[in-house]
Amino acid sequence: MSKSVQELVRQAREYLAEKGYSPKTIQRFEGTWNKVVMYCEANGVQVFDEKAVDEYLTSIGLASDDLTSAQKNKALRIRCLLSIDEHGSIPRITHKEKYPLPERFLPVLDEYRNAVIARGVSSTTVSNKTHAIKRMLAHLGRIDSIDELCPDDVIDYVHSMSHLSSQTVAGHLYQIRDFLKHLCSVKAMDEGLKNLFPVILSHKYSSLPSTYSTEEIACLLSAVQGGECPLRNQAILLLASQIGMRAGDIRSLHIDDIDWGNAKITFTQHKTAKTITLPLPDECRYALIDYLKNERPASSSTRIFLKARAPFTPFDGIGPFYHVVTSRFHSAGIRTAGRKRGLHSLRHSAATNMLENNTPYPVISAILGHSNANTTRQYLRVDIEKLRNLSLEVPDARR
Repeated sequence: MSKSVQELVRQAREYLAEKGYSPKTIQRFEGTWNKVVMYCEANGVQVFDEKAVDEYLTSIGLASDDLTSAQKNKALRIRCLLSIDEHGSIPRITHKEKYPLPERFLPVLDEYRNAVIARGVSSTTVSNKTHAIKRMLAHLGRIDSIDELCPDDVIDYVHSMSHLSSQTVAGHLYQIRDFLKHLCSVKAMDEGLKNLFPVILSHKYSSLPSTYSTEEIACLLSAVQGGECPLRNQAILLLASQIGMRAGDIRSLHIDDIDWGNAKITFTQHKTAKTITLPLPDECRYALIDYLKNERPASSSTRIFLKARAPFTPFDGIGPFYHVVTSRFHSAGIRTAGRKRGLHSLRHSAATNMLENNTPYPVISAILGHSNANTTRQYLRVDIEKLRNLSLEVPDARR
């Protein structure tokens, strides 16, 4: 290793450009590297090696183990120059896992994951279940073995979720109950675990879907667009709010799924595995064209929606789509208290708004891809005007 820092920076810059990193990302790297170059020139450093890196990090206070996330990323950008010299590439900067799982719990998590897969459920369900259990197991790091798990440990974890919404907690409890049931069936566990969270029977449609009015949706779509890929995010919101597409279906869209000339979209629903063809509203079509022509990075992938930062790959899950809509709700100043604010709420809103415009049930069912008309009928419960027409006059008790 005998290269100057100037030569390493040149090679690193070329590597980032070749891999398709955005100008903004390259600028962030260069901002860090330029300060390294100034340090080396001021201190007569001819060869930029491991020793020079350690001395520079010490001089700027980044040599300790107690660093913030931003400081760690800065140190990694500096060490990237060594990697470009040794390997000819720059490793991706990954964030520390939010819920690190102790190694001793890996076998039981893998066993549970395999058991869930064996039921034939979707990959999304498998991911949701294992994520919830991984989060709990990370919290239980103080116990040495899963065999030691007792009801008090689980209750303690439930108390740690007190800052979450009741709906989120309920979802976690549903997953935990399934996991505890699995443990008791394959291990000699405390029987109290199996009955810790009894099933509370309720009707499937006992709760009202979260919806937003046409005025609120219009406000959402016209809100000031900020952040990365505003054209992409606008297209995502339009597909969800105008034709009620699910986040998973939007994520999986391919360019060939769009019949541009006939303004139609054909896709296989992830949830039902059924292929449907829908008219594509002009606003959605133009938003997709705008994104594909003016913002979508060059890629060999046929997926329409790609990540905003290099390497520009399709989304692995639907989590980022939740942040797309919640950030826009915040920008639009729309009150979301007591209502869900994910992308699925826009699907519910699309159904309700179609109903308010006197769209027949069969048409709404076809657009949403419902195989059961009862699923569509749940939206009647939030159509206040139609319910008012069905109301009966209250008899006068004085008669």
